[in-house]
Amino acid sequence: MPVAIITGASKGLGRELGTALAERGWDLVLNARTESVLAQTAKDLASYGTRVEALPGDVTDAAQRAALVAAARALGGVDLLVSNASALGAEPLVRLEDLAPDGLRRALEVNVVAALGLVQEALPLLRASSTGTVIAVSSDAAAEAYETWGGYGASKAALDHLAAVLAVEEPDLWVWAVDPGDMATDLYTAAVPDDDDPRPAPRSVVPAFLRLLDERPASGRYWCPLAAGGAVRAVTGVPAAERVRAFGKVPEELSARVPAEQRGPGLDRDCVRLLVSHGTEVTHHGFTELPLLLRAGDLLVVNTSPTLAAAVDGRVGDAPVVVHFSTRGDDGRWAVELRDPDERGTTRARAGGPAGTEVRLPGGVRLVLREPLSGRSERLWWATPSGGDPVEVLGRHGRPIRYSYTERDQPLSAYQTVFALPSAEGTGSAEMPSAARPFTSRTVAELVSRGVQFAPITLHTGVASAEAHEPPYPERFGVPEASARLINAVHADRGGREGSAPEGGCGRVIAIGTTAVRAVESAVDSDGAVRAREGWTDLVVTPERGVRVVDGLLTGLHEPEASHLLMLEAVAGRAAVDRAYAAALAGRYLWHEFGDSHLMLPPNSHHATNC
Repeated sequence: MPVAIITGASKGLGRELGTALAERGWDLVLNARTESVLAQTAKDLASYGTRVEALPGDVTDAAQRAALVAAARALGGVDLLVSNASALGAEPLVRLEDLAPDGLRRALEVNVVAALGLVQEALPLLRASSTGTVIAVSSDAAAEAYETWGGYGASKAALDHLAAVLAVEEPDLWVWAVDPGDMATDLYTAAVPDDDDPRPAPRSVVPAFLRLLDERPASGRYWCPLAAGGAVRAVTGVPAAERVRAFGKVPEELSARVPAEQRGPGLDRDCVRLLVSHGTEVTHHGFTELPLLLRAGDLLVVNTSPTLAAAVDGRVGDAPVVVHFSTRGDDGRWAVELRDPDERGTTRARAGGPAGTEVRLPGGVRLVLREPLSGRSERLWWATPSGGDPVEVLGRHGRPIRYSYTERDQPLSAYQTVFALPSAEGTGSAEMPSAARPFTSRTVAELVSRGVQFAPITLHTGVASAEAHEPPYPERFGVPEASARLINAVHADRGGREGSAPEGGCGRVIAIGTTAVRAVESAVDSDGAVRAREGWTDLVVTPERGVRVVDGLLTGLHEPEASHLLMLEAVAGRAAVDRAYAAALAGRYLWHEFGDSHLMLPPNSHHATNC
């Protein structure tokens, strides 16, 4: 039988995990400080017919750690080591200015030093096992900054890093740092005794740990996303050494193939689901609940760019091509992408260029490729038109750009949002600013009636890279004076972004889509104020750059390779994005322009409850 050592095993997560392993026939070595409680736990777990050794004591004691490993050796070895014992550093938690150095030292001794010491003691036996595994029970406080959680969070961050390094140094072991989320445990009660909100029971996250043991993904940092009601639905990893999303490729069946209103009788655009993130807290709603989730004084920044029928059939020599019109330059040239048609009515990637290539379009219009739009890729080329206006060609012969995950062609109206306004020059977005698609006139009217305001901006989106997921190219944008004033007023009413006072305003600046973020952040002056501005923006919003204006974001769900996720991290933080995306996968949300929505808001706070 496999053997596991579990510290902090008398109650809470340690006991529940021990119970699940005992049910599977594991032999157990259990540790906790309270002898009587640990003895009862051992007795209960032994009733499953497994061998259980209970060794009460403090894991900071080297002799205790040696005894635990010796007991496991007597049972046959160590296949699994779970470092679950934890110390808070202060009970209840306190701000850093009040954290006693001895308290921090205790948290580090229990959560980090003792965990490492136990690994060192057990390492020969772990290496000898064909499934040698180390689980370091972590916390979201290791990745996110929460008031009063500084000492505990620092110790768990150190534990995470030790686990990541151990995984590199011991590639034949499985090493997982696992964040189980907030649970109804004595530890959490001691940390925040005044928090009366219901928390999931520790047993609800145990299936996630078992799934790790069953599926054995790569070493890394993992956590247990909770669906509504607290039931664990999935485990998703975030390898510490990579910034690639560990939730992997989105299953094909989660691609929205048709608009929501075509999925059944009586449905409208707003009949999609809405995942809501308040920091790392995730809840599940319908989009029609949006007016109830926002508050008076909130300001929604919306993109008024219309969607173009930007795909046109053409020919290069005798070969058929599909031209995706991306952006019109100030000199009259167009940035275009040439693609090959496929048998499904969509397109596939085609090598760009070379310079001088002539493309024949309907109506006698011709394009001549001149040079790549960027030195980093030859996907998009500047092309000179002749024989007519490409805008007229798009109006007469174009169709919306369509990707392979969609089921069929849709009319251009399916790609227009309620906020779209025609531009004087006939230009617009090559691809729909899709975050706003679920809005209906009814939704807008209800939001306005509840005191939510709207600030229109314009950003004409170019053609995204379906295969390479490149960062966005320069795009034309405009922020009008009236919208700049509205945004600045929201910030002024609440006393600025820093340290909002309870007597200040409650409004938040919430961008509807990544295009709105890019536009408004491109219009921020050095003093932090938004100015009326129009022109071209090459801004790429990343976590390193951060956001200066936007407080929240309503967007769709993006592919794991997409550069948009860096913008989401800049708005909400990596832990919030990772937790939300795991919940979206577990909850079977739908991706892409016809899919479900994701509202990212700042963490709930005392101030927010008074608004």
